[in-house]
Amino acid sequence: MELIERYLQAVEIWLPRSQRRDIIRELSDNIHSQVEEREEERGRPLTEADQAELLRQIGPPILLAS
Repeated sequence: MELIERYLQAVEIWLPRSQRRDIIRELSDNIHSQVEEREEERGRPLTEADQAELLRQIGPPILLAS
């Protein structure tokens, strides 16, 4: 899940300081829920490539933060 943590850090850079903690917590929960759902569907842990595809679908960090 290192890729996801790096993604969250990239999003955090673009967020207003006053809202960073709450937004990142919610986003992290959402992403990890999606990971769990996909792992259940596939019957295996997501590979790094699977995680990258999920993050591509969510969008670039700067766009998500805006």
